[in-house]
Amino acid sequence: MAGLFYFIFISLFITSFELFSSENKPSELNFKVYYQQENSTSPEVAIMYAHGFGATQWQGKRLFAKCYGINGNNEPLTNTCWLYDHPMVFFNFPDAKNDKLGCHREFVNLAGSLDMEYMTQAHNKARYVLPETKFIGAGVSRGASSWLVFMSKQPTPDNIVALILEAGFDNIDSIITTLLQHCYASWLPYGKNLGRYVMNLLFPSLDFTTPSPLDVITTIPQDLPILLIHSRPDKIVPVKCGRALYSKLRITNHRNVHYLELEHGKHGKIIWGNDQETYQNTVHAFLKEYNLPHCSEFAAKGQESFATTQPTIKDLLKL
Repeated sequence: MAGLFYFIFISLFITSFELFSSENKPSELNFKVYYQQENSTSPEVAIMYAHGFGATQWQGKRLFAKCYGINGNNEPLTNTCWLYDHPMVFFNFPDAKNDKLGCHREFVNLAGSLDMEYMTQAHNKARYVLPETKFIGAGVSRGASSWLVFMSKQPTPDNIVALILEAGFDNIDSIITTLLQHCYASWLPYGKNLGRYVMNLLFPSLDFTTPSPLDVITTIPQDLPILLIHSRPDKIVPVKCGRALYSKLRITNHRNVHYLELEHGKHGKIIWGNDQETYQNTVHAFLKEYNLPHCSEFAAKGQESFATTQPTIKDLLKL
């Protein structure tokens, strides 16, 4: 009977990743600077965005930019809620498909050494192309966790002045545990080991021996402003990951870490959910708090919610 359940679990797991087809080489870095306003020159502050798993660099533009494109009448396409109207820097992780969703599965690395190689290339390129610019690191899911690992390796914040990170995972085992629960297989003996085995079959570049984001974030500079965002209904990266990351940063004296936990929103798409205005306004209040470019109207509306973004560890335990 147990063997049958193992087979069902593996089948469900593999079926859920059918869109992630195999290729022979990683995606190119595909570094881009996206200017939302005409006649922009080298900006004082820009966003450097790291995309999530199964997405490409353009995820950040479609989710968070005020203007994400131009229609057939040469009119701007704008998001209902937006976080950034200043320039954004984009790049692809090695598993990204340059023009569509999905991934090259053998290069999926989830904030490991291969992703760090691409993060470093992108950061160096940004420093070269925009030498006078400071950057706000932003990312969703894998991109969020990659920023945490990347910044833990930097001796100083350098030209990174803040992080705004949605739905980052604390370690890959948290994702495996969640997938087991969705498959009603969390009770299986050695379920986590089975999950790791299947993950490595699907994604051979994963390395479970490398330190996780939760292991390394203590070395992030303690005065770096960080806003972590998570939604309670997240079915891929559970909300406990956001709570764990925030708690670890708080107990290691990171003075400027904030945590926004929202009642609604799907994984990687919180800003399209029912709490989109709270999300938007809190981010702008965070930016205002640390003297970074923001919308004054949104920041004023977000002051009340921003005031709740430094809960005590005891407050989190109540949740």
